[in-house]
Amino acid sequence: MMDAFARMSPHATTADAVMRISSAIHVLTSGTGATARRPNFATAAMANALVRMSAHATTPDAVHYLSAAIDSTSHGSVESVKAMFVTMAMMHAFARMSTHATTTDSIRCITSAIRNIALSADATEKATFATGVMLDAFVRMAAHATTSDDVLYLSMAICNVTSTTGASVKATFATVSMIEAFVRMSVHATTPDAVVALSSAICAITKDADASVKATFATVAMEDAFVTMSVLATTAYAVEWLSRAIHNITEGTDTAVKAKFATTSMVDTFVCMSACATTPDAVRYLSSAISNITNGDESAVKTTRHDSDDRCVGEDVRPRHVARRSRFAYFRDQQYCKLCYGSNSVDK
Repeated sequence: MMDAFARMSPHATTADAVMRISSAIHVLTSGTGATARRPNFATAAMANALVRMSAHATTPDAVHYLSAAIDSTSHGSVESVKAMFVTMAMMHAFARMSTHATTTDSIRCITSAIRNIALSADATEKATFATGVMLDAFVRMAAHATTSDDVLYLSMAICNVTSTTGASVKATFATVSMIEAFVRMSVHATTPDAVVALSSAICAITKDADASVKATFATVAMEDAFVTMSVLATTAYAVEWLSRAIHNITEGTDTAVKAKFATTSMVDTFVCMSACATTPDAVRYLSSAISNITNGDESAVKTTRHDSDDRCVGEDVRPRHVARRSRFAYFRDQQYCKLCYGSNSVDK
């Protein structure tokens, strides 16, 4: 059957044909009994056929089904099999399809396939995917990642491609466009799992990165993103990973980086997250993030105060903060008071 699909693939030159043949491959390589059938499809010939069809996957549905076929064909395969999918040709196939990944289903399937293939790849294999071309693909899809599931799957793909990679790979992804993509997605990270995934992607790029990478992430927009996500960091695991991301960026001696995060908004964020820091790891990384920012001789950093202890949410909050906080701060303040105090007002 695999040979039949491989023979037909050169003639699948319309989006509909790509969708139909990909759907058939996906059905045969997923579901009951797929484990026994999958090795027959996880071959170099099939990988080449899937890459070939990507040129004609020019609709969201075609991207959806072709990506699902790639994902199910390579899923659970041994490393030697997955290596056949970690190629420059496959990377360019994903990049081509990303242009048409404009729906939740297409984004979920293409990023799931990327995540699956990169999951067990070694650093050398990941370097094949971790290129400027793939960066552009991720940024392109981020513009359409408007649900928490979109953010979850896209972030996991970015994380798997960039984790355990060298400094040069991290620098490739530490760009203004990538940071803007993270900031855009933070608005839609509306579940604790999405917060974990997005924070993990940031961590993968900033872990053990050099000072220039950390400085690139030290922006007002990124601080806003952390403040925004903190509202939904309502599990210890979400607190841990959001804190890890802040910790990675602020680790070091660069006082300019620390100062970017030494704001009233961030102090409020730390206080808010402390309510859900109920595991040793959550406590560890939240405390480390605070320590990183306050470690130094800058008295202004250490004396930045938590303002929510002397006002009520409402007309007094918004005028004092709207000029310097993100547009989501008012909503975040309301959630802060509900979470930490159980009401919309804060006693003096």
